[in-house]
Amino acid sequence: MEFDKHGFVLEPPARNSKSPKVSIGMPVYNGAKFIRRALDSLLDQTFTEFELIISDNASSDETPRICLEYAKKDKRIRYYRNDVKIGAIPNFNRVLHYASGQYFMWAAHDDRWAPSFIECLVQSLDLNPQAVLAFCRFVNIDDDGRLARTFKENWKDVFSRSKFWQFTYMTLSDELLTQKANHIYGLIRRDTLLECDGMVNLPDVDYSGEDILTLLRLLIKGNFVINDQVLFHYRARSHTTRRNEPLASYIWQRIAQQKSGHQGNLLLFFIHNHAYHSNMRKLIAIETSLPLFEKFVLWLAIWLKEVWFPIRFLPIGVLRELRVLR
Repeated sequence: MEFDKHGFVLEPPARNSKSPKVSIGMPVYNGAKFIRRALDSLLDQTFTEFELIISDNASSDETPRICLEYAKKDKRIRYYRNDVKIGAIPNFNRVLHYASGQYFMWAAHDDRWAPSFIECLVQSLDLNPQAVLAFCRFVNIDDDGRLARTFKENWKDVFSRSKFWQFTYMTLSDELLTQKANHIYGLIRRDTLLECDGMVNLPDVDYSGEDILTLLRLLIKGNFVINDQVLFHYRARSHTTRRNEPLASYIWQRIAQQKSGHQGNLLLFFIHNHAYHSNMRKLIAIETSLPLFEKFVLWLAIWLKEVWFPIRFLPIGVLRELRVLR
């Protein structure tokens, strides 16, 4: 087996009679707080024919010890550790390229899955040869694992409509209200995902909607099928907010990027916003087979969304962070 300079497998392993039907890829960095619960949730699945590939992105906490402990207990787990920290998206792709199963799913180190999650989604893909991704309804849980939020979106209905409607909903619906990016944690045909080059990687800009762009590429390749049960629990981690700190002091620390829990500033927000919407426009215009008029309508709508999103989001987001709005 040959590797590139980042340690990626150049040629994915071929599936043979001994390969599991499902490969689970868990990229992780400093996940000691939650990873035990995530691993227990996966190992408790009613569907057992899977491999669990963990790629530790040079964690500095107890993550390596915990992962090795679980790998010793269950032979389905394979643990790899990066000597140096690579980007989050390359680490997502690393677990994909180590996989050998017919179906593949990414698993975050802090989420939870119903025991029948994999079994139900395997059945969905087995029964729908034209489907490239299977997922389910989902909810949010908080840091303590308690139900934090439910969602009313009827994704089963969305993905049963025309391709134009599907692309419209996936590009224009509100990311924060719908959490549509959670579909990236569905069960995916591995060969199709490899045809899409795995998770879209934008090397010039740190995270700018690569999960949504990847989902759009998969949607070009085939259909999404949705199980109408809540089988996935996405952990919505708590965000840094101003507590009793003086307002002026807090704002200054945010501007100077001295406040922990924040990775960027206002300029980076606009850079990411533009990169995200610009790449969506390119994908719709170049990669989809939609009629020219539908492409133009979507291209224009995405451009308008790029302009409107900061106007709508920034004031409310800032006020909530400063605890002016509750």
